[in-house]
Amino acid sequence: MFNVCLENISKYDFKWFTIGSTEDLDSAIEEIQKNADDEILVVDYEEIKFSYIYQIREAIEKIEELDEYESELVLQIAKQGGYSLEEAIEMVSNDMIYMVHGTNLDKEDAVSIYLDETCFFDTIPDDIVRYFDYSRYLNDMECDGVNFIELADKVIINFPR
Repeated sequence: MFNVCLENISKYDFKWFTIGSTEDLDSAIEEIQKNADDEILVVDYEEIKFSYIYQIREAIEKIEELDEYESELVLQIAKQGGYSLEEAIEMVSNDMIYMVHGTNLDKEDAVSIYLDETCFFDTIPDDIVRYFDYSRYLNDMECDGVNFIELADKVIINFPR
């Protein structure tokens, strides 16, 4: 889940750990402390930023409350979408997202599919629908605070509250 480098500051000893559970974190702390009561620091990280050990523990506890699909989605949003872990958890757990699946999608493709899937055009005559300007609607959505997270196999549309 998370790759972090922990340091025992009194011994100037550091090591990289992959942490996926609270047990992993406890084992990493125990290993780097070497049965002493020395202070441990987070000195480096990959993909997801952590400054303190308690942040890692809080993040793991929140992710463990989610089901497997949601936790994978949270990690994708945080790692590939450029959002903090807290923002990604809030998006997923508060149903603030709509996912459009497909490869090589851009934001305009995602808007088109989203509008079609949500029956946006059902009450508009077909001869008028063909004149709809998706790029302008996309611009309006973004001006209204809607964010688009483009991942390899999907685009996530985030509707912040």
